[in-house]
Amino acid sequence: MVTTTWTITKLDVYQQAQGETNVVCIAYWNLNGSDGTYQSNIQGTQSLIYVTGSPFTPYDALTEPQIVAWVLSAMGPVLVSNFETQVSNMVYQQEKPVITTPPLPWSN
Repeated sequence: MVTTTWTITKLDVYQQAQGETNVVCIAYWNLNGSDGTYQSNIQGTQSLIYVTGSPFTPYDALTEPQIVAWVLSAMGPVLVSNFETQVSNMVYQQEKPVITTPPLPWSN
């Protein structure tokens, strides 16, 4: 069974937006999949939009789980599932490769 883990590797912010300071606008994420022996990962970015009047967390008080939740919410369940399936399939292909590279027949 492949376990997937989302992490945040970098954040871009608007210095001033919607009356707030250091408003996160892009999250850079990494999705790692591992079965304990094999692992694989994919990376991407997700735009985030702060809506005026919504609860606001100052930049210094943000946590990684909070940003991961924002990213997954912004992506939606279908895209999240697609990414998790993709990384799981990459791990599975290492366990049971469907493509191999044998030696060239004339190099023996």
